[in-house]
Amino acid sequence: MDVSGIKLMKHIHLDVVGGMAGDMFCAAMLDAFPDYRDELVNRLNLLKISPQPDVEITPFNDGVLQGHQFKVLIEEQPGLSCKHQHQHQHQHRHWQDIRHFLEDAPLEPQVKEHALGIFLLLAEAEAEVHGVKLETVQFHEVGNWDSIIDIVAAAFLIHWTDVADWSVSKLPIGKGQVLTAHGRLPIPAPATRRLLRGFDVFDDGLEGERITPTGAAILKYLKPSVKLPEGRMAESGYGHGHKVFPGISNVLCVQVIELQKESLGDERLVVVECEIDDQTPEDLAVALEILRSGSGIKDAQLSTSYGKKGRLSFSLQLLVLPAAKDTAIQMLFDQTSTIGVRWFPIQRRLLKRSVDSISGNRVKYAQRGGVTTVKAEMDDIARVTESQDARERLRRHIEGKALEENRDA
Repeated sequence: MDVSGIKLMKHIHLDVVGGMAGDMFCAAMLDAFPDYRDELVNRLNLLKISPQPDVEITPFNDGVLQGHQFKVLIEEQPGLSCKHQHQHQHQHRHWQDIRHFLEDAPLEPQVKEHALGIFLLLAEAEAEVHGVKLETVQFHEVGNWDSIIDIVAAAFLIHWTDVADWSVSKLPIGKGQVLTAHGRLPIPAPATRRLLRGFDVFDDGLEGERITPTGAAILKYLKPSVKLPEGRMAESGYGHGHKVFPGISNVLCVQVIELQKESLGDERLVVVECEIDDQTPEDLAVALEILRSGSGIKDAQLSTSYGKKGRLSFSLQLLVLPAAKDTAIQMLFDQTSTIGVRWFPIQRRLLKRSVDSISGNRVKYAQRGGVTTVKAEMDDIARVTESQDARERLRRHIEGKALEENRDA
């Protein structure tokens, strides 16, 4: 905590220099946060995978930048001593099997939530590009154990760092073709293109795959902004990929920024809204969750109203970053039956906020007129199913302990 008694909030900026892949994200984060390395390996070793993978987090220098690589090594066959990187095999696993594996895995609820969320985005993208139902999606390269471990490791790091917000640079689009289980496909691969909707990209003239499906899904899940906040530069890290590109380091750079109080205040946003009177509530509920996952969409609200001829209708309102306005508008047309959308710029002011964990439960802090208030995260309290009274007792315990720790800081 700083001298004012407010926990410092962290922001992480992802500078995609060479590319973005799951292993590069993990390597860059672990380069910036080395204290997590041993614990991450220990946690990954608890996963029930046979044969047991070796997770290596090794220093790497490409002759320009010193950083780390994240490797998952698995025996080709049980009993063989020769090991290789598992991404060279072609495993086929259904989304439902991976979901069941993650649900049964010995992971904290928040880690499980992050891992399932990233994989769900991958499954939805695969379902759309191949024209199949979500429950029948079959992963190929992403179904390999190394990709699954990459995503679980990323989920641990997202949970442990518990940053306030993320941002990302423009993404190198890459070009050419990539060999997949479906044959040769254009770069970016179709699922990657689907996941990168709404992100800013550019062409630096280099051939090859720059953003993998796993990397794109992590980006989509983090909902990064494009604007770097004001703050104090803190840790940084470099995650090296395994490909070599001419004239450029194949790295993902992580920059940790400690947010100053002045950086948390007024913010420019855009409200995008529409009216709907001919879409079922069940389908609108699905659309609302999809809209909330959109890049640059900060919030989505649905309310009822009465329209022409006394008909019951719905008002749908999105709060979005200015750069994401056009993407949000297109998503409304894609996901709802509306035939017209309006938008207008707004400003909002935020209280000084931070998030911490008390006994494995997230707690939100806010500064109100010099007084620190706390609120336990209901998603964590909801794990208690015994009774409403039990949940209330847990909430009071967590919030009381958080206030006590805040006074002692």
